[in-house]
Amino acid sequence: MPLDPWGPVFGVLFEDGSSDYILRVLKLIGIPAEFQLTPEESYSHKTRKRAYENRLGPIVAALDETVKRRVTQNLARELAKSNDQTAQRLNQALEGVGWTFQDGTLMPQSPIGQEAFFSKGSDHDAYVHIRAILRAANADLCIIDPYMDASIYQVLGALSPAKMAVKILTSKVPADFVLEGQKFTKQHAAFTLELRKTKDFHDRFIILDQSKCYLLGASIKDAGNKGFTIVPLEDPSVVQFFLGYASQVWNAATPL
Repeated sequence: MPLDPWGPVFGVLFEDGSSDYILRVLKLIGIPAEFQLTPEESYSHKTRKRAYENRLGPIVAALDETVKRRVTQNLARELAKSNDQTAQRLNQALEGVGWTFQDGTLMPQSPIGQEAFFSKGSDHDAYVHIRAILRAANADLCIIDPYMDASIYQVLGALSPAKMAVKILTSKVPADFVLEGQKFTKQHAAFTLELRKTKDFHDRFIILDQSKCYLLGASIKDAGNKGFTIVPLEDPSVVQFFLGYASQVWNAATPL
């Protein structure tokens, strides 16, 4: 289980930044930085940094976890922007506690290999996690989601496959869903797309390369609106039974 990323991000700020830079970054990420220092604390960059670190600790400790995570994310983004050396140092520090900073986002390393819970309002985190799962497919994707909308094409458009066969099994879609799918594959030549309709599934699933399976507690279009979980299926007997069942349902489903 990944540990709290705040410590390593905080450490890089105070390790690599001057006292003036630290104050500027803290203001940018919304942390009150009007610290009143004694003459001894103001003596040098080194003493000021130590004083800022002592003042900042209790402020962050008083934040609830959601706000703290947002502050950590914003701080990591500012550090990564400063220079390549600091960005590299940031990821080295995060790696030690099971995190990474990629594409402007702070996330657990290899997030798709573990259970993940997303609280209400975590729309972006949920999107990034689902995108990471889809990107792990080599050539074949099957998405089972009773309630789909056009946002799935935006998610697929964020992938960059050499070739990808996509199957979508759903129950209810907007009136122009099929038309948009046709236009999507016309523009994105790497994708082929098959759409079928069934009422045989309640839960949502993603299948990668006909071998790896994920259970989603919410529709992809609603991910993050309410608390939900994404769970990789790991028991080989369950995976094989599910893949067989999904194949049977797909074969019997109505093409759209």
